[in-house]
Amino acid sequence: MAFHRVFKRVLIHKYHTLPLLDTNELVLKGVPYEGTAAGRDYMEWVSIRQQARNKFFSPRERIEGRALPSISLYDDILAHCMARWLLVDYKLNAYPYFDLNIMTVYTDLHQSLRFSRLMLNYFEQTVPEELYQRINCFLVPLHSNTSVTVSVPDTKITAVQDGLLSFQPSIRIEDPIYIMMVNDVLRHLSQDYVRKSAHGDWEQRFVDFLPNGERYERFSKEIDYRCNVTLKTLKPALEASGISETYIPSRLVHFFTLLQQCAPEHKILALDAARREPSSLSSIISSWFRSNDNRFQAFEPNGPTDPLSLEDATSFTSKFSEVRKIYASVHDGSKICQSQGLSDFAESWLDLEETERILGAKDLELRASWMRDAELDVLYN
Repeated sequence: MAFHRVFKRVLIHKYHTLPLLDTNELVLKGVPYEGTAAGRDYMEWVSIRQQARNKFFSPRERIEGRALPSISLYDDILAHCMARWLLVDYKLNAYPYFDLNIMTVYTDLHQSLRFSRLMLNYFEQTVPEELYQRINCFLVPLHSNTSVTVSVPDTKITAVQDGLLSFQPSIRIEDPIYIMMVNDVLRHLSQDYVRKSAHGDWEQRFVDFLPNGERYERFSKEIDYRCNVTLKTLKPALEASGISETYIPSRLVHFFTLLQQCAPEHKILALDAARREPSSLSSIISSWFRSNDNRFQAFEPNGPTDPLSLEDATSFTSKFSEVRKIYASVHDGSKICQSQGLSDFAESWLDLEETERILGAKDLELRASWMRDAELDVLYN
């Protein structure tokens, strides 16, 4: 497999005219005595700082008193479902010309390592030795963490130190590869907050750091690159909706763009907390962004009302139908995704008898029912 590092910036873009501090600089140096950060970078830094109090990027169990879905009660069953999907898709589309390459992007190392091992155990028990030797697993953190060295003794799992959203993304994958995200990435991709001024111009929220240690929120019509790209992607729907202020998924657009640049032959298999589609016909045929409170309802924030709070992390629950539209837009329609509830995905890929045999366990039906009832959606292409 061609999995190598390229020591150059993958994306070249126009910088903001202001000396903005990005997430990585805040992680390395902390809050400065003076400077400015885009709202999404500040929000992201707060989340990383909060999570780092326990262990590297361990997702919080509760945010603002609301529990986000966890897979811990049925991760072994879920791992087998996803492994079956991967195996069937690989045999149909890449075997025998390419290896089965799986890159797991993570924020929770423990969960992702366990999940990779569960899948490898499944493959070892179900596929011929020749095929098993062609399976390669890679663990890639969402953000770099210089204070943590990840060492994995498994010969079939390679831990990459550089985060996908690091200063200079150094990963280039030329062969077909599956990008996995299991309940700990999409929710942690930060967003910009934008609003329309009295003159009809869009403005972006920034955070200013002052020499006296205070922080102030302000809005500016001088929009930075990441936010501007996202606004252009969503502008037709935003304008049609008539809303005046909203969160927009800048880091999600950035993330999908990086995947396009770093792994052009990728396929996605991702799972995370989902916002359910409205049931009434009138709601279904209404605008993408129709809302009573002028918020972008495709992505619901879970976190502090005050974005300057240093104690509370923010996550986002996504409507996967909108994530699919954004993914297709980033790829100019050349790549598209599907999505479905975890219950429907499990209906197609669950084989309790086989899983019980491999795990040496019995009576897994109860835990399988918990998986079916989870408010999680699966994104794949």
